[in-house]
Amino acid sequence: VAARDLFGYPYPDFAPEPFSVLYQRSLYQSMRNHSGQMLQLLRRNLKALRGPVLDEALKVLDRQSEIMNLFRSVLLRKISAKRTRNHGDFHLGQMLIVKDDVSIIDFEGEPRRSIEERRRKAPAARDVAGLIRSIDYSVTAALERALKSAPDEHGKLSRALEGWREHSAAAFMSAYRSSLTDARLWPQSLEAADRLLDFFLLEKAFYEIEYELAHRPDWLRVPLAGTWRILSRPEGAAQ
Repeated sequence: VAARDLFGYPYPDFAPEPFSVLYQRSLYQSMRNHSGQMLQLLRRNLKALRGPVLDEALKVLDRQSEIMNLFRSVLLRKISAKRTRNHGDFHLGQMLIVKDDVSIIDFEGEPRRSIEERRRKAPAARDVAGLIRSIDYSVTAALERALKSAPDEHGKLSRALEGWREHSAAAFMSAYRSSLTDARLWPQSLEAADRLLDFFLLEKAFYEIEYELAHRPDWLRVPLAGTWRILSRPEGAAQ
């Protein structure tokens, strides 16, 4: 009843909760520890990397202080938004399209996280970041398929798909913001929203770097390039 009275939700487990200074600090501490471990893992694997992938890895490792500053930015000021139960593993593969309708599936969350972590409420920006990262992966998959039939068109295809990636991510963000029915789920400050989204984009990219190092080294270039795009964006530039 209390949950319904405060937020319009009948069950407390699904009622949105406000950000708190303690939660913002926990986000920072978690990502500071995780990023430190990931960067150490990447450094230990440098000898196995070659060519452009090695170059991307070295560029990311050289920006460790900037990575930490980006994570620390989540502490700069209180974030005015709500946290909710979220999908936790949101990507293009979780969307079924039938005619003009779309269904989202597999709400059990990220398989490598504990049940406690999956149930933990988080900002909507975490799921938004997951879909944007998925768009990035779809570009690489499309390029590899296209090169099988047109191996001499790498440069042309890469440029076209990069334009598609930027357009798709921007179109998704525009549609998301315009259709958001509860403004409390997204920071009203554009600066705070961009800062929060970048935080979760890096969180997702770092998870991907660990995964690709362990399972698909040939795909490591995708999260490394995504990480570099965030780090090299002019300050104030949004996704």
